[in-house]
This record gives sequence, structure tokens and C-alpha cells, in this order.
Amino acid sequence: SGLCEVCRVAVACITPSERRDRKRCNVLAAALGVCRGEGLPRATIEEIAELAGCTRGTVYRHFGTKEGLFVAVLEHHADAQIHAFRAQISAARSYRALLKLLLATEAMTVERQIAWVLDWAALYDALRTAKNDDLRRRVTALQEQLEIEYGSLVERMCTLQGMEPPLPPRQLAVLIMALREGLLLRATVMPAANIEREMTNAIDALLSSGSIGAAPVSALSRAANR
Repeated sequence: SGLCEVCRVAVACITPSERRDRKRCNVLAAALGVCRGEGLPRATIEEIAELAGCTRGTVYRHFGTKEGLFVAVLEHHADAQIHAFRAQISAARSYRALLKLLLATEAMTVERQIAWVLDWAALYDALRTAKNDDLRRRVTALQEQLEIEYGSLVERMCTLQGMEPPLPPRQLAVLIMALREGLLLRATVMPAANIEREMTNAIDALLSSGSIGAAPVSALSRAANR
């Protein structure tokens, strides 16, 4: 029929480069869905390939390894996520709002945050033994960008409270991120732990440590919001 002929012409007009890009995007979308549902350690190339409508060989040709695919997923979404994160920082008008953003309590459940930390731990463990300098470089770039963005968030928190950061903002961000990841891992064996409360208390103490006799930041925040 005429419609089928149009379809054949449209397919024929797709260049090999465009076809490769489409396959790559399909694999990335499938990998994101599988990793969100099962986590990186349990995700398999076979399941991702089936969901993407391609072969295992296609996935390996594009990304090399499962870890390479996971890093590519992170890179693919990084720009949009950073843009959204910066917009949220700029829109926040209180310390409390920034604290919620830092804790990610509204964006992800604790269970999802734990899964995310375990995914990163699995990636780091794989890179520890793998001889793949390019993949390590790419992961390092992602980690450094994350630290910079969280450093901007911490700096704005201090600015809203009229405080000098007790350490350079990026160093504070690294400490807070490490603490958060440690508490999330602890929650895998102590699920009753109140991570949000423990994190809030720790961040208050850390940010208030730059001034002798300073009131806890949460107390300042409550006073400012009255």
C-alpha cells in the first residue's frame, strides 16, 4: 500500500549513524529502567538487551561492560539533572528548603537512596579491580561534578544563615555526602534508624562549628521562619 511504501522510504532514509544512535538511546533507556528496578548488582546485560530489542553483542559493542553502560546512563542524564538541581538551589528561600534538597527526602524514598548508594558501591568495587583508566576517569569526573554542585548548595545554606562556612564548601559537601552514604548503608541492617534526624543533627553541628558559641543552625532556621 501507499502507507507501507512511505514507511519503507522513511526507514531507508535513516543513515547508519542515526541507526546506531537510536540503538544506543534504546539501550540507555532500558538500562535505566532495569537498574532502577533491580539495582546495578542484579541487573544483567541479557535483560537490558531484551528490553531494548537488541542483542547482547550490540550492548557490549556500544558500552563494553555493564559498568560502562551504567556510567553512560549517568552521563546521559547528568546535564539535565544538574540544570534542575541548580534551579532548585536558586529557587530555595530558606535553610530548611535547602536542607530537604540536600537530604533528598522529597526526591527519593530512603529505600531508593539505599539502592542508589549500593549501586555506586558496586561500581566502585568493579573499578577497583578493573584495568580501565577511561572508565575511572569518567567516574571521577561525575563524582567531582557532584561534589561541586553539593558544595554550591552548602555554601548557599551558610549564606542564608549569615555564617562563614567552617571549611571550603566542597570539602563540607564531601563530608556530608560521606556521612549520608554511611548512614544509608547502616540502615540496611538498622532499618529503624531515623536517617533524616541524624543527618540534620550532624549537618547542624558541622555548619555551626565555624563560630564559637554559635546556636545550632536548626534553631536559627526555626527563628528565621517564625
